[in-house]
Amino acid sequence: MNRKNLKKAMNLIFIISIGIPFTVSILIHGSLIERLILNNYRETTSLTLQSMANHIDSYIDSGENFFYQYLFDEKLAKFYSYVDKHEIVPENSETFYEYFKITSKYRDTVIKYMAAGNDYIEGICFIPEHMNQGKMFYLSKSSSSVELLDLEEAGYSELLETTREISLNQMIITEKDVQHTDEEVFIMARQINQIEQAKRQGYVFLDVSQNVFDEIVSNFNLVKGAGVVISYPDSKPAFVSAAESGQLFGAVEDKAEIRNDGSMKIDNELYYVYSSGTKSGIYIDYIIPKSTITTKSSQLYAIFVSVWCGALLMAFILYTRLFRKTSYTTGKIMEFIHSYRPERRVYEIETVSESGIAEFDDISSALIDMKERIESLVKEEYILKLSQQAAEYKAMQTEINPHFLNNVLSTLVALNRIEDRKALEAAILNLSKMFRYTCEHGYDSTIGQECRFIESYLQLEKLRFEKRLEYRIEIEPEAGKVIIPKLLIQPIVENAMKHGFVDETGMMIQIRAIRIAERGG
Repeated sequence: MNRKNLKKAMNLIFIISIGIPFTVSILIHGSLIERLILNNYRETTSLTLQSMANHIDSYIDSGENFFYQYLFDEKLAKFYSYVDKHEIVPENSETFYEYFKITSKYRDTVIKYMAAGNDYIEGICFIPEHMNQGKMFYLSKSSSSVELLDLEEAGYSELLETTREISLNQMIITEKDVQHTDEEVFIMARQINQIEQAKRQGYVFLDVSQNVFDEIVSNFNLVKGAGVVISYPDSKPAFVSAAESGQLFGAVEDKAEIRNDGSMKIDNELYYVYSSGTKSGIYIDYIIPKSTITTKSSQLYAIFVSVWCGALLMAFILYTRLFRKTSYTTGKIMEFIHSYRPERRVYEIETVSESGIAEFDDISSALIDMKERIESLVKEEYILKLSQQAAEYKAMQTEINPHFLNNVLSTLVALNRIEDRKALEAAILNLSKMFRYTCEHGYDSTIGQECRFIESYLQLEKLRFEKRLEYRIEIEPEAGKVIIPKLLIQPIVENAMKHGFVDETGMMIQIRAIRIAERGG
C-alpha cells in the first residue's frame, strides 16, 4: 500500500480542498458572472419596459377620453353638430355670430378639460363630415379662440383619408409635422358619430406633445450607455434617449438584424435589444451596449478575485501555522513511540511537549499514561507468571488424590457386582468429567466450572458415604462467570471431607457463590 507521511498528506489535502477549487472557480466565474449580470439586466429591463408601457398607456387613455367628452357634454356635442350642418362663412355676420356663441362655450369647455386632464395635449382639431369641406376647426391650449384653417395647408388631407378608412372603435396614432404649433407633437385621430342618428359626424384630432415620452423615460434610471427608442404603430420614431439616436433607431428599425440572444451590432459594437409593446400599439426598445455589461462583470469579477485571493491567503497563513504545530507535535509523538520499540532498551524520553491543540495534547497525555501503565503491567505480568508457575506445581500435586481414586474404583467394582448399572454409569460419567476438567489446558477457570467439578467429586463420595454425606451448591449467574485459578476450591472441599466426619452422624457441605459490591463502589 502506498503510504504518505503527514506532511505530504496535509499538503495534498490543502491543494485538493482549496487550491483546485480556487483555480476552477477563478476560471469559470468570469463567464458565469457576465451571464448572471446579463440575466439580471434582462429581468430589470423587462420590469422597466412594462412600467414605461403602463405610463404611456395611461397618457394615451387620458387623451382618448377627449374623444368621448361630447357624449356627456352638450356644449361639445352642439359645436360638432353645428359646424357639421352649417357652412361657416366669416363674411356672413348672421351665421358667424351664432357660430361665435357656440364656439365660445366650446372653447371654454375644452380649455377646462385640458387644464384638468392631460397636460401634454397641445390642441384639438375637428373636421366635419358634411359641411365646411376642406376646412378644420383647431383650438390650441394657449389660444383664445377656435381657428378656422385650410385642411390642405395644414397638411391634414392625407391623415384625414387614413382616418376615414378605420372603424369607429379604432384610433390612429402617428407623427405629424403641423404648421399651427411650434411644439413637436404626435396625432391621435378618431371618428365620432352623431348621437341621435348614429351616423358619422366628423373627425377629431388631438395634438399631443412628444415631451410626454421624455418625461416618462426621465423617471427611470437607465443603465450607463443604454438608450430607449419609442416608435409609433407605423414604425416612425417618436423618441430616442441616447445621443446616437439615428444609429439606435436605424438598428431597431431593422429587426432582422437582431440575433436569437437579443443582441445586434451597431457600428461594430454589440448591443442587447429588449422590446415591449403597449395597448395603443406604440413600441418601446431598450438598448444596452455589451461594453456596459462587460465593464460591470469585470468590476464584479475583480472584487470576486480579490475576495478569493484574500481568503486563500488567510487560509494559507492559518494552514501554515497549523502545519507547523502539527508537524512539531507529531514529530515528538513519533520520537516518543520509537523510543519504546523492542530494539531500543533505553527509554530516555519521559514526556511529550504540549502543542496547544487539544487533541494532540490528549494524545500526548494518553501516551505518558500508557507508558506508566505498560511499565506497571510488565511488573505485574512478571509477578503473575511466577505465581502461576507455583500454583501449577501445587495443582499438579492436588489434582486427584490417589486414595480417592482407589476408593472410587472399589466403589465401581461393587456397583458392577450388584449389577446396579444406573449408579455405575453415573459414577463413571462423573469420574470422566473430573479427568476431563483436570486435563484441560490453561491455569484459569470460572467459579461455575469449578463448582461443577466439585459436584462430580461429591457425587462419587456420596456413593461411599450414602446418607451420611449431604451437599448443596448455590451459584448466582453473575458470580458463576468470575475467573479463578483452576482447582482453587476442590482442595478445600476434600479437606472438609477428610476432617469433617466426627462420628457416624454424617455431615453437610454447602457452597454458595454470590457477588457483593466493593467497598465504596
